[in-house]
Amino acid sequence: MMILKLLLALIMLLSINLCSCQSNCYNQFYESELDALQTVLGEWNESTPDMMTNLAGWSSSQIFPCYTNQSWRGVVCTLHVDNITDPCNYTAHIVVLRLTAASIVGTLPSEIGNLTHLVELNLSSNHFNGSIIPTSIFNTSANLAVLDLSHNNFTGLLPNLSAFSNSLTQLYLSFNSFNPGPFPYDLASLPNLEILKLDNNTFNGTLHINDIGHLGNTLSYGSTTSLQILSIQFNNIINVDDYYPANIRNITTVFMLQGNPYCTSNEQSIGQSCYCNQNCHLLSGQNIREVIIISTTICVAILSLVIAIGGWIFWKNKQKNRYELVQIQQRFAEFEVQPTIFAYNELKVATRDFHPDTKLGEGAYGVVYKGTFQGNQVAMKQLFKNNQQNIDEFINEVITISGVKHPNLVKLKGCCITTSSKRLLVYEYVENNDLAETLFEHKGNHVLTWPMRFNIILGVACGLRYLHENQPRIIHRDIKASNILLDKKFCAKIADFGLAFLFPDDKTHMSMVEIAGTKGYLAPEYVTRGRLTDKVDVFSFGVVALEVISGRKNINYTLPPDNIYLLDNAWRWFYKSNMIENLVDKELQVHNELELANITQVVNIALLCLQVEAEKRPSMSRVVGMLKGEMEIEVLPMQNSRFDDLNSLYGKLKYSSKSLATVSEDFKDKDDRPWFEGISSTHRSSSSTNSNPFGSKYIELNVVKE
Repeated sequence: MMILKLLLALIMLLSINLCSCQSNCYNQFYESELDALQTVLGEWNESTPDMMTNLAGWSSSQIFPCYTNQSWRGVVCTLHVDNITDPCNYTAHIVVLRLTAASIVGTLPSEIGNLTHLVELNLSSNHFNGSIIPTSIFNTSANLAVLDLSHNNFTGLLPNLSAFSNSLTQLYLSFNSFNPGPFPYDLASLPNLEILKLDNNTFNGTLHINDIGHLGNTLSYGSTTSLQILSIQFNNIINVDDYYPANIRNITTVFMLQGNPYCTSNEQSIGQSCYCNQNCHLLSGQNIREVIIISTTICVAILSLVIAIGGWIFWKNKQKNRYELVQIQQRFAEFEVQPTIFAYNELKVATRDFHPDTKLGEGAYGVVYKGTFQGNQVAMKQLFKNNQQNIDEFINEVITISGVKHPNLVKLKGCCITTSSKRLLVYEYVENNDLAETLFEHKGNHVLTWPMRFNIILGVACGLRYLHENQPRIIHRDIKASNILLDKKFCAKIADFGLAFLFPDDKTHMSMVEIAGTKGYLAPEYVTRGRLTDKVDVFSFGVVALEVISGRKNINYTLPPDNIYLLDNAWRWFYKSNMIENLVDKELQVHNELELANITQVVNIALLCLQVEAEKRPSMSRVVGMLKGEMEIEVLPMQNSRFDDLNSLYGKLKYSSKSLATVSEDFKDKDDRPWFEGISSTHRSSSSTNSNPFGSKYIELNVVKE
């Protein structure tokens, strides 16, 4: 109790007097350490976003990183008081620098090497690149015990860590891009190292277990330290040269080689069981022979029974799968398409078994992964298996995209059909995210100039013109910013044909029982009456064009009531107030009057596409002609009250997958009928009663998505 009271008294004394004498205690910190932190701050301040959060407390005006009212994030100091009666009589050192996921971009300053008393350096999950770090860091910080530089973009050769031979116990260098080469035995042989993780790098060749210096071993008595965990998952290790198999049982070091070719080969060995499944328990050599004989006899009997039962189940499943595949192939044959069929195992390898790191995004119908197949990057959409309707959506997308080839449409490379629960579409990989991520989320930090935005608008228009005028005619039905991908040159490619509709040549329109698409992009006649024509895509195009110009979503409930609906703002600013500059994205630098005039023309074209009456909207062919200057741009009429009512429609109209609410008297068509009237279960057209080629079941698609 006496010792405890003395410690409490010491803490109280320090807390009272330490801050009051900071200005006189500068020399108690090593000046080189404080200068090093200021230099590091100066470099990272240029590239780290949101400094107040990511590097909270770091300040050029605050000398001391610790023991102040606001310590620096991730900086830990040690304090040794030489005389308890004089709290200024202490020695302080910086011992920990821990900045995980701080969004730091760039390289590591060599001045970190001046933090000579560092015990832990943890800079994982940032954006560091280039050669790993300056050599000086590894020549001076001889006390370092934990080094974590995982989840960055380091390249080049691994550093020489011999300076840490007596201190380093944990080393994490996973998820980087070091130069391909053999496993770094010099790192694994550090005498005090307990944990070594090098996952998701490019090490290759054969792993020689005997060359690793201090493996844990049950026969090694008196050893003070030994390697406990060695993880090199998802590299390119093709073989392991280990001890005589009977001795594997003595190794206590846990090897983790999952994801390497060595573990995925068909050969099954004791080493694979140990290094790929962490099952290293073997019997002593004296009893192995007897156990093998007995085990073999039992296993043969059990295996024979399992094979018989498994063979019967396999035959039944194969018959079922074959029947399903035949049905699907018949559907393909009906529409005269022959998509490339990929093997499921090929796609698993290409995506590292659909590893989360390869995930590009997730939509209403499935998850999209990035993979490398036959030397080329591809995007694979794995459909959800939550309902049987997806098989129709899958077949629809394959049929639709297989026949379309246009530079502004995403190219389908093939598909994968294994069982009713595994269906994938393989597309070309498009590099620069989708338009919504680029415009609204600023993903990739790309600044879209007006020429780039104009080309995106023109590309979408050209893609839609092709769909509407090609044979068979196709209505996309879900044109929106997130379904427009941008390639490496920022050319637009229309994607996600899951709701696309093959439009019969002998019909002028179709009436749909259930509405599919995304709120904010839907044409009024489609929302209220289920009336489907190619002018539905024209309307959606007009919305997208305004989003590209304004840099904002068409509906944004976080804005004041007068600014929630982009279409309302566009009409008010462009036509009624003649204030086009209010509509243009504030990040878009308009360089001259010519560009402003061009923007004005495109806004006019977009508003033409957004007219309430579908028959007044231009065709996509005419839109392309006006954008290219090959056709005269139409001028909107002075009175367009129906357009004014459009935004109110989206605010007032409530609809679901099963019914549409009655519309007020303000929304009546020319013949005094409401825009929505009850839709029967039969499909109607103005010129033919022929059924849709996909059948009535296909037409009943998904609900409106937010």
